[in-house]
Amino acid sequence: MIALSLNDEFRLPAEDMPDWYGISPDTAGRGLKGLIGHGLLDVREHYKTAPPSAVGYTADHLYTLQRPFGPKGQTQERRR
Repeated sequence: MIALSLNDEFRLPAEDMPDWYGISPDTAGRGLKGLIGHGLLDVREHYKTAPPSAVGYTADHLYTLQRPFGPKGQTQERRR
């Protein structure tokens, strides 16, 4: 339900799940894993520079719903 309410490519940081949607990071993780496992959600990693990080970068997971639920043609990421 959450993914259906978002644009085609979206982030769902685990640490924000309780505040944004009232669910635990573990619950969100299980849901995302299930959708990915059934081929209904695609995930790609986007790397960005983060000098304070031990490796010098961080990775965001960007998700896109797959048919029959998406993509919907809404390409701008919803910002929080």
